[in-house]
Amino acid sequence: MVEIESNKLAVTEQHPTTESAYQQYAPELRYWLLQRIRDANQVDDLLQATFLKLNEHIGSIDKRAIRAWLYRVAINQSNLWGRKQQLENRSWNFLLHHGDFTSESPEKLLLKKELVEQTRLVLDRLPEKQRVIVRLKFYQGLTFAEIAEELRAPLGTVLSRMRAAMKSLEQIFVRDNLMDH
Repeated sequence: MVEIESNKLAVTEQHPTTESAYQQYAPELRYWLLQRIRDANQVDDLLQATFLKLNEHIGSIDKRAIRAWLYRVAINQSNLWGRKQQLENRSWNFLLHHGDFTSESPEKLLLKKELVEQTRLVLDRLPEKQRVIVRLKFYQGLTFAEIAEELRAPLGTVLSRMRAAMKSLEQIFVRDNLMDH
């Protein structure tokens, strides 16, 4: 566990070099992070994460390169924080503009919207005969019997095309890294 208390770094089983690096570099690193982040609480969290990583990797770091290593880790930590902030801001904007106040988080709603858009684009890549069946089934909620009747096609043909469409969709999603597999 790492805690920052009045210019001291408290790490369970900390390495002596971590403490001396903290004493030497924490003030300038904190100032640098404050210039980027401008949120003192978040800066303290990022500084804590940076020195925790130092303590974990201290044995594999050249002692002459600790300062550069700390800045590289702090940059990565602040960039990660920035990406999280962007996602949160985009999520809130989406929620505000769409007015869909549900129990789901804005991030989850935005990710769903993005998945729906990706799915729509992937559907457009299917052959027309398969695409029609998928849309009738999932967008209009028709049964396979109703689809067969509407398309004036045998039920077996509709089912075969749906199976082929689902297989194609899965291959596209996996190939394009649009889903976990």
